[in-house]
Amino acid sequence: MAPPKSRSCARLFHYRPMKLLQRPLFLLAMAYVAGILLHAQSDRYPVIGLGFVGIVCLIGFAAPWRAIPRSNAILIASVFALGFLRATICSQIPASDVSRCAEGKLVHLTGTIASDPDLMEDRIRFSLKSRAVRTYTSEYPSTGTVLVTLYQPANDHPILDLPHYGEEIELHGRLLRPDESSNPGSAAYMDHLAHSRIYCMLTTGVSQMRRIAPARLSLMGIASRFRNALDTKAHELFPPLHASLLMGILFGSYAGLPSEVQSAFMRSGTMHLLAASGYNCAIVVFIFGWLMRRFTAPKIAVNILLIALIWAFTLIAGASPSIVRAAIMMTAFLSAYLFRRTPDILNLVLLAELVVLGINPLDLFDIGFQLSFSAVLSIVLIMPLIESRIGGLFTMRDVRGQSASNRLVFRCANYVVDALVISAVAGLGTWPITAYYFNYFSIVCMVTNALTVLLVVMLTAVGIAALILGAIYPMLGHAIAVIGSAIITVMLGIVMQLGSYTWSAVSVPTPSHWTIAVYYLILLGGLEIDSRKISYKQRMARSS
Repeated sequence: MAPPKSRSCARLFHYRPMKLLQRPLFLLAMAYVAGILLHAQSDRYPVIGLGFVGIVCLIGFAAPWRAIPRSNAILIASVFALGFLRATICSQIPASDVSRCAEGKLVHLTGTIASDPDLMEDRIRFSLKSRAVRTYTSEYPSTGTVLVTLYQPANDHPILDLPHYGEEIELHGRLLRPDESSNPGSAAYMDHLAHSRIYCMLTTGVSQMRRIAPARLSLMGIASRFRNALDTKAHELFPPLHASLLMGILFGSYAGLPSEVQSAFMRSGTMHLLAASGYNCAIVVFIFGWLMRRFTAPKIAVNILLIALIWAFTLIAGASPSIVRAAIMMTAFLSAYLFRRTPDILNLVLLAELVVLGINPLDLFDIGFQLSFSAVLSIVLIMPLIESRIGGLFTMRDVRGQSASNRLVFRCANYVVDALVISAVAGLGTWPITAYYFNYFSIVCMVTNALTVLLVVMLTAVGIAALILGAIYPMLGHAIAVIGSAIITVMLGIVMQLGSYTWSAVSVPTPSHWTIAVYYLILLGGLEIDSRKISYKQRMARSS
């Protein structure tokens, strides 16, 4: 009797030989990334970087290659040079950038709000696209983006009328560079802002803001207002803490959460639940895809509607590099069915990487981008090997004929096992990055993720239902919100408890760049060797 088919999510990762060096897209992606990294290392000495690029191009164009065809070598060398040049161009500060006026003086800054304002305990923070700077002597046209922080005095009432995305405002405050400020004032924070093309900041009080013009009609503006409406409705239906957590899980907005809650999520290894990434996007697509299939809609129509939903969700979530990566991957995956092609998940990841970095190569240094890609690549590369070796271990046994409660128990247990395995696999790819930026390693991340995976799916479904029905039938929305609050209470209890132990997270020293590079090379080499062993055994089995 044949073994039952697995319903495990691990079955999504069918085994295929890696053969990374035989994948053109992998070689092109690595060449482009290498060019960006060379620019970062030679930023202070661009002549050395250009010389190295010239040597690589000379080798690619002139050297007699045997292992790689000359045309491929030329293409790889050209992509390497393109990565270096794109990073060089994007890192240049224009002559008209507002940071040229950042001398620590009081100025009047006019511009358009370019991000959703984050409301914190005593301040509002957003980015402002500059249009003009006026000093006491004259006014200058300017471009570029400024990080604005508006402080609310402690004796004032809470801010009710927040500024909105796309509004044109004028601010009076002190304009200075990040390294000149006392908060945060670190070199790492300055580099983080520079990678986002923000080279100066302005800090002032709420009373020093004056509205000039309302927001113009735009896709991002519509998405921002829709998100604000959802946030308002969430705070009407849920307690403040629960509403902030729900919005964090749906759209990655966790600025309003108390610091102790954020610390618990970080120490328990579940901070990714509060960051807009492919995980959030996949849950939303899974829920709506399941609903549309229940209405027996044609698969082509379902895929087209899901693609539209993916990009609408991406805009509402703020279109960060990690969520854009997920949107590109899922769009390509769903489009493959429309063109009757079998998607290759690894190629989809690499394609998404090239598109995101092609738009802005400096996104390579974004923490969310690094964590997102390393986690996805780890899952895509390692899970097929695990499935090919011990796939039967994660196969839910045949429970047909059993009671509904038994089937539910076995299915939940199967999902928990999958969550444990995938969490461990993702950790293999992300722990060097976590150690580099945060100097910690979560001991309880596997257990916490396994216990919360089903709760997150349930909360997403219940939260969406509460927000939609709450806008139509408020009483029904409040009734569903009670269920959502119960789920949030259980989730917070798990995260806060496991994140409160002193041994929940271990402090680790910051690894060097060479240590991280050697680790990933060893990991990829080990996976390649294991992949070849499995391929050899499969060929021998077929031949016998």
